[in-house]
Amino acid sequence: KDLSVERGFWRFELPERGVDSLRIAGENGLSISANASLAIDWGIVSTPSLKVGRGGRIGGKQGTIKVRGDLDLAVSPNEITIELFDESKNRDFPLIQVDRVFTAGGTLRFQPNANYSPTAGDRFRLVQFETDEKSVATIYDKFRFKDYDPIIPGRDDIFWGLTYREEFSGKKFIEL
Repeated sequence: KDLSVERGFWRFELPERGVDSLRIAGENGLSISANASLAIDWGIVSTPSLKVGRGGRIGGKQGTIKVRGDLDLAVSPNEITIELFDESKNRDFPLIQVDRVFTAGGTLRFQPNANYSPTAGDRFRLVQFETDEKSVATIYDKFRFKDYDPIIPGRDDIFWGLTYREEFSGKKFIEL
């Protein structure tokens, strides 16, 4: 629809019915400012890179952020909140798909959406990436979020747990 520059940033409004995909060209990619949010209800946002400012929030019902380059979340200070939706649980599609090099890090928080009540067995594919790494120690160091909050607000009988998984098809991902 309309595309304009506002305070040095591109600003655009999508049609009311939405779009199936959004491709960001150029080399700068997508930046989510400190304490800002990106929510994807449906489809794919494709970008050469992704930067999330401290306190940034990302989430999606059935959408994916496709990073065509590298994604390094270990850059400090970094604190990201992942908003979890009922529609995105138990899906085999990731919230973030990284085509090149992925490095986990920073502080990761999980926030259930108002319409989602976590239950035991719910799973969320957070980040899917490629690696030829076979060393358990290197996988642990490079792909594990070492600082995350396992507490589920309002629940004392279950908690969040992160895991690295590899499917028979060869897909590798971090799952909640």
